[in-house]
Amino acid sequence: METPVPLKDLTFAHRDEFDRKSIAEKVIKLLDAEMDFCPMAIDGGWGTGKTEFCHKLINLIKEQDARRQKAAREAAADAARAAENAEASADAVAQADTAAQPATDGEQTTAQAAALPPERAVIYLDAFASETVDDPLLCILAAIRAEFPDKETRKNISRKAVPVVKTLGKVAGKALFAHVFKQDLEDVSEAVADAASDGVNSLIDQTVDKLLDQYADAQENLDALKNVIATAAAQRPILFFIDELDRCRPDFALSILELVKHVFDIPGIKFIFVANLEQLKAAIRKRYGQDVDADVYLEKFINLSILLPSVCCDTGLNAAYVLFKNNFQSIGIFDSYFSIYAKIVIHFINKYEINLRGVDKFIRNMEIYCSVYGNSPLYNGNLITIYHLAFILAIFIFTFNKDVARKFVLDDIDDSIYAFMGDSSDENLNNMLIFIADMVFYGRDFDPSKGRIAMEKHEETVGLLNVMFDGRFYKHYFDVRKLIADHIRKMNFIPVNR
Repeated sequence: METPVPLKDLTFAHRDEFDRKSIAEKVIKLLDAEMDFCPMAIDGGWGTGKTEFCHKLINLIKEQDARRQKAAREAAADAARAAENAEASADAVAQADTAAQPATDGEQTTAQAAALPPERAVIYLDAFASETVDDPLLCILAAIRAEFPDKETRKNISRKAVPVVKTLGKVAGKALFAHVFKQDLEDVSEAVADAASDGVNSLIDQTVDKLLDQYADAQENLDALKNVIATAAAQRPILFFIDELDRCRPDFALSILELVKHVFDIPGIKFIFVANLEQLKAAIRKRYGQDVDADVYLEKFINLSILLPSVCCDTGLNAAYVLFKNNFQSIGIFDSYFSIYAKIVIHFINKYEINLRGVDKFIRNMEIYCSVYGNSPLYNGNLITIYHLAFILAIFIFTFNKDVARKFVLDDIDDSIYAFMGDSSDENLNNMLIFIADMVFYGRDFDPSKGRIAMEKHEETVGLLNVMFDGRFYKHYFDVRKLIADHIRKMNFIPVNR
């Protein structure tokens, strides 16, 4: 078995089943553009593969930067060799005549090398993992400081960062104290308040004076810190990716957005957020109230958002289904988009809006079944179609709908099974869904004549029977409800009666 590649090392060369490399290449063009589009956001719902895409994008940036640096070094070496060859010419006259051209070539090559962007630092910060520190300012500063190998730059950043962190903390604390103190006074009786007014006013005046002085100090220290970072970033520009913002506490996530805008708006640093923007909007409303326009608020912090599509860029196929299909390539039954297996799986993925993370869970539960009970029915080519479909449905139900799973375990199936199966605009698939629901609903008493497929559709019924049972239907031998229920019971480690 191959050793899995760590997530942070994944590249599009390892896998790109959703054809997202083309998106990454366009993002890089935006990051390289003369106009600054940052802060930018890579948006997508939960479980759509944002983090994996982020790491692949980062590694693609590093690959391209490495090629640029290599080209720059080779160009510089070519220029140096051209200059040496010109100086080594024995013929002084010929040297005077010919040196000009190599020197010009060398100068052009050197200029081209110098025109290439300097080596960039690419930072990845998992905001959710950093939440335990409870200080987004420190998290961002520490990540930036770590990217500069020379000790002097690191010391300068540290020296300038300390008073900023301390002063901002003091100002915030004093402001909060003053606010609370003043609010407390409003609850004191009027007589006591009058008696204390002179002393209180004097104290408030002193507090305000100190706050103003500290604010001025904070601004001065902040400007000094930004200048130090800007100087360092001029030599080593920074692309700063902040992931998992949507999983953070609302106050922590929004603090990061506000810090990036107000503190780290520094030349040479570009921020890219990786988040579910709908969830960030919910965080905004939670913090500032339901009446706030979250879209307008978010626009203050994000200049451009790029939505990861839920379909493959080249084929248009549902990305979640492609992930599922690719995990069962050795079987082959899902290869054709028009196979009954593919249609059923795609139907349920679309109906219940199953994302990539959900498909991963679905596949993992299939693998758990195989680990405990041996190969799943999918790997048994001798079994008829309905056995395969019953297994797929059972694991899907176990994974995504515990209420329906409980009904199967308790043998308490009612007509809600038809709603669970859903319907389709594809008439053949729709008949198939109804037919499966019929078999589940009636269980051991199933008879084609009882189904919701109209009796006048005799040919369709015969056709469905042939597809489901490969022409070998004997109603007494097949209880589809029990087939599904047994698989669900096995997943719950409940003994199955034969």
